[in-house]
Amino acid sequence: MQKHNTALDLHPISFPHRPQSCVGCTMCKTNKAPYNDASKRPDPLPGEHLEFEVFEIKPAHLGVYPYGLAARDKASKYVSTFLLEHKDEALVQAIRFHQKLKSCYQVTTKVFRCDPGELGTSIAFKKYCEANGFVLETGTPRQPQMDGGAERTIQTLKNMMHVFMFDCKAPLGYWGYAMTHAADIINVLPVLSANINSPEESISGIRPRVSHFQPFGSAVYYHLEKMDRTSPAAPRRNEAIYLGADSPSIVKLLDIQSGRVIRHRFKDCDFRHNLYPSWPSLPSPILNATGPIEPTRVPDLTASENIMVNTKVHNHLELMRMARDEPLSPETLHALRDKRKPPTLHKSILKSNTTHVQQHVNPNTSTSSRTNRPPRSTAPHRVTIPSNIAPAPQRPTRPFNRAFLASTSFTSTTDLDEWETQTFGEDWTSCALLDATHDKPASSTTAADLLSPSDRDPPNRNSAMKSAFKDNWIKAEQAELTALQESQTYSYAFAPDSANIIGSKWVYKIKLNADGSVKRFKARLVAQGYTQRFGFDYAETHSPVMRSATFRWLLALTALNRWSTRMLDISSAYLYGDLEDPVYMKQPPGHDDGSGRVYKLKKGLYGLKQAGRIWYIKLVTHLKSRGYVQSNADPCVFYKTLGTERVFLAIYVDDICFFGHQRMINAAFNDIKSAFKVRDLGPIKYTIGIQVEHMPSGIFIHQSKYIKEILARFSKYFTPYPISVPLPTSFKSAPSTETSALMPDPKLYLEAIGCLNYAAINTRPDLSTAVSYLSVFSSEPSTEHWDYLMRTYRYLNDTKDHGILYSNSGNSSPHGFADAAYNIHSGAKSQLGYLALLADGAISWKSTKTPIVPLSSTEAEYMSISELGREIQSFINLYTALDIPVTMPLTLFEDNMSTIHQCNNDVFSHRSKHINVRYHYIRELVNTKQVTITYIKTADQPADLLTKPLGRDAFSKHRSKFGMCSWTSVKILDNQ
Repeated sequence: MQKHNTALDLHPISFPHRPQSCVGCTMCKTNKAPYNDASKRPDPLPGEHLEFEVFEIKPAHLGVYPYGLAARDKASKYVSTFLLEHKDEALVQAIRFHQKLKSCYQVTTKVFRCDPGELGTSIAFKKYCEANGFVLETGTPRQPQMDGGAERTIQTLKNMMHVFMFDCKAPLGYWGYAMTHAADIINVLPVLSANINSPEESISGIRPRVSHFQPFGSAVYYHLEKMDRTSPAAPRRNEAIYLGADSPSIVKLLDIQSGRVIRHRFKDCDFRHNLYPSWPSLPSPILNATGPIEPTRVPDLTASENIMVNTKVHNHLELMRMARDEPLSPETLHALRDKRKPPTLHKSILKSNTTHVQQHVNPNTSTSSRTNRPPRSTAPHRVTIPSNIAPAPQRPTRPFNRAFLASTSFTSTTDLDEWETQTFGEDWTSCALLDATHDKPASSTTAADLLSPSDRDPPNRNSAMKSAFKDNWIKAEQAELTALQESQTYSYAFAPDSANIIGSKWVYKIKLNADGSVKRFKARLVAQGYTQRFGFDYAETHSPVMRSATFRWLLALTALNRWSTRMLDISSAYLYGDLEDPVYMKQPPGHDDGSGRVYKLKKGLYGLKQAGRIWYIKLVTHLKSRGYVQSNADPCVFYKTLGTERVFLAIYVDDICFFGHQRMINAAFNDIKSAFKVRDLGPIKYTIGIQVEHMPSGIFIHQSKYIKEILARFSKYFTPYPISVPLPTSFKSAPSTETSALMPDPKLYLEAIGCLNYAAINTRPDLSTAVSYLSVFSSEPSTEHWDYLMRTYRYLNDTKDHGILYSNSGNSSPHGFADAAYNIHSGAKSQLGYLALLADGAISWKSTKTPIVPLSSTEAEYMSISELGREIQSFINLYTALDIPVTMPLTLFEDNMSTIHQCNNDVFSHRSKHINVRYHYIRELVNTKQVTITYIKTADQPADLLTKPLGRDAFSKHRSKFGMCSWTSVKILDNQ
């Protein structure tokens, strides 16, 4: 007014400073400041700045997921969406999103930004960020404009979702699929405002593929496999609704008839862009065929106690597992929750004064039936546990999902077990909720499946006395001591002052049958032989055992000659050996009479360094006294002839296998039974980890039981989809770690290789090449090598029942094949492989790297056939030592003409003068007419499988020449 002179009676006033508004105006008139950021930071790189926002949409997706999490990379605009049943699950999904970007795109994250809700106020999330050096930014309450990037992304997703669902008239309960499809499309569209070709290209550097995107809700006709068709006349395709794509080659479909969500190969689908079929009715509260989940019965912690258990976690676990997603452990969810909030029992963390709580199932309740169950409720159930209910044994439950916590790397220096203790304390216990989808059917459950590891094999006597089978272990100990007394293994004595007194301990083992059922409880008193002194209480310790190749050779002869077999086990075999020098041992734990006396051992005892040797000497002495002749080719093979009938004995420690005519087998069995306590095991069915099947057409050997065990051990590391070859032809044997990081735990790699190797050397020659190649990296395995190893396990999973068939009508004389892959390894070394066949089945094979560098392919092949000659000579020695007729010379097949010429002639030139003398042994075999070398085409050379990775057709062709087939096919052919 003063400036423009708009009033008559206004006196001039001087203002030394700019006038400030009064308190009343500040309190009542001011508005919020604009949200434009005046101090902009430099543009981040892809992956440096991640934004998260939780949103809610009703009705819930499939009636289960009312919430969602939008995750966005600020620089590249890359978006991912996650469906949530509870808001506190946002923490787990946020960490997964970060881990995905880190592992797939090698980005470095610096800033996490989220709203001040469940995610922004979580102490666990703050600790995760602090441990990994991230900056956690949160806005102020009720200020969504501060998270403009994520809010704008959610709005865009919602708009696209509404359009998709409106066009195809989809029920509102399917919004989760539409929003995921919208996020996938956003990631491949250009961002003009940021001059970005596409978010996916910006973060990965690779242009995306878009041909697999189809209109949401459009009709799809997908191909049905033969096993899924109701009859040969049924249609070959089913109608479905397109829901989106998991990858350019895999699409998600909603089957109209069944209402199930399936994943199918994109190329096997026929799309109709302009056809929108009617949607099936929305499944009730949870997915089809699942039904609501019963309240979980937890173990009796006190006499009777009321425990709150929420079924929401049940529903979430089941949905995630049915979708084949990584399961979210309820303990993990609780571990990552805000510790400032009161702990809720529906998150499965129960604090008590007990030391361990395991998951139990009511034995009177069927977990396989899902029909007669109460309706789903989100409210907690109050369950009263009567004190008179004895919980049934169940699989042990891990405290929480350790694999996930290890992958998130909460700190780079803290061990996971230490992190558990720091987070939960020393006495924390957990009660995991029942996962009904993992329950085994009653028909396939064995007694061994119900045993925890500590109950099955207690590590010491204290554990055995605390286990549920205490009485069984006490009886087993008494039986062991009784056997020792009856055999006069020891006597009580006071040890001389200069005597070396060794200790003793109990070893517990539950013996299993071939089908995995419990056979008996065994307690073995073992001497602590590591305290023995050489030259005082022991000298020589070597004790031979039967070669696996000899065992397979005897089985092949049995098939050809239609012999019988039998097997026995020597009870407490080591107790029969006589000690030359006395050994003093303390009385066993739990059975010390307190007199100060010790055991003076007169006979062998398990654990003594010389126990195996003195037992072997005892058995050999007895067999020779009964007229059995020991083979010079294999010291563990004996034979006896009576007229035209024969019997052969093969010894593997305390297991003795008989091959030959039935009358001679019975006589040999009685000869051994007269001197030792034996258990008759009948015809050979299972020994040294090999299962033996007797059929009219021959003998089939396999290791299905062992293979299933190792597959179960490593199943969490691979996806069990079928694969036709162990290693791809593109596999490189050079041990390079430039493209992938080293494995954090090389021991795991060695364990997996060792388990695979045991199968490869006994019944699975098709695995030999993969084991040989992958063993090269044992010292420093990388994650890439681990992936190749798990690929081999996938092949093994698809061929777990494969083995070797020895046919009654097969070849009666051994013959062999040798091959080499020249200069295939680093350092210019080659791969050798050979195969020996009898009765149309493999009896010996080898795949190994050359110890030296061959200078030509001829030299490599020459080394290979020389190794085969040595192996064939060992079988010739067996034929000779056991007085079995064989047609000479034996035929060896080679696909290199220069090598054949080298074997048949004493060539000495500048190209062969350097070859080690040991490899010229093959020439002596040829000159003495014991073997002959014959040419074979490379395409027909089965030993090629043992030298390098092959393609599917060649691998399958050569594998069949090994006599390998599946046990299922053998049974079918034998029944025809």
